[in-house]
Amino acid sequence: MQIFNLIKEKEISLHQHDVRSDIVQLKKLLHPEFIEIGYSGTVYDFDTIVEDLFKETKPQHSVIADDFEFRELSPSVILLMYKSARKEMDGQITRHAMRSSVWVQEAGEWFMRFHQGTPAEELA
Repeated sequence: MQIFNLIKEKEISLHQHDVRSDIVQLKKLLHPEFIEIGYSGTVYDFDTIVEDLFKETKPQHSVIADDFEFRELSPSVILLMYKSARKEMDGQITRHAMRSSVWVQEAGEWFMRFHQGTPAEELA
């Protein structure tokens, strides 16, 4: 369970603007061969996502994430699945998604290797 908590903390940190806009922190969290299939269906590699995140302005929303599920695929590979949504400044909940990330351990550190956000109906 300790590994799950660590991975969950790392995942949630990637929802924070100060982490998303800091190349040093991103390199500590994202694997150099990182791939993401975004909510829009766009595919990003490490260089593209870092460039896009670096340009991102401070969002006018926060991210809600819950119902985390954890699967150990091997001792050094973790699948994390959860539900997310945006909480807008006016309190409205939007952009519901099912999310999955694959985390890999290399040289004793955990890195996100893959992430996918899939649009979903309103999540309970």
